[in-house]
Amino acid sequence: MLGHVDPYGNTIYNRGQMESLIMELDKLQAVRPEVFLNDGGFVQDLRDLCLAGIRKPHRYLWFVGD
Repeated sequence: MLGHVDPYGNTIYNRGQMESLIMELDKLQAVRPEVFLNDGGFVQDLRDLCLAGIRKPHRYLWFVGD
């Protein structure tokens, strides 16, 4: 899912995409736990945002490009 983020434009994830992103981040943590330790908390914060987004309907995760 992270491969679909457009660095120059906006990318919007819906509930299903946020669920897929959570699974992707969990796999990343299992394979490369140092990423979660060395990024200043960004990956965990992103996971937390996804969890918050799927708790209520009509929530979206926006990545705003340059």
